[in-house]
Amino acid sequence: MRALISDIHANLAALEAVLADARSRGATEILCLGDVVGYNGQPEECVQRLKAEGARNILGNHDQYVTSGKNCERSKVVASIIDKHLEDLSTDSITWLQGSLDSVT
Repeated sequence: MRALISDIHANLAALEAVLADARSRGATEILCLGDVVGYNGQPEECVQRLKAEGARNILGNHDQYVTSGKNCERSKVVASIIDKHLEDLSTDSITWLQGSLDSVT
């Protein structure tokens, strides 16, 4: 069974709760519908947790900001958060995000 999750936005506590619930319901595959990073303070931990789960990710707009080098132009607040996440994310995590899917078949 596949569990669909999304909009983690670097919130590790919420991610852990959702993953535990998904596993308790029999999920054997995790698919994230994007935005692993953004807003909250644990982008590295969230990416590494999903990677450890073997999760697949569809590239969200916040994920794209950290992988493309083109930051958010509509919000200075979001742009500053992305800048901070770029400092916090390891090369390994950015590479994992770059491997995100554009869509799922």
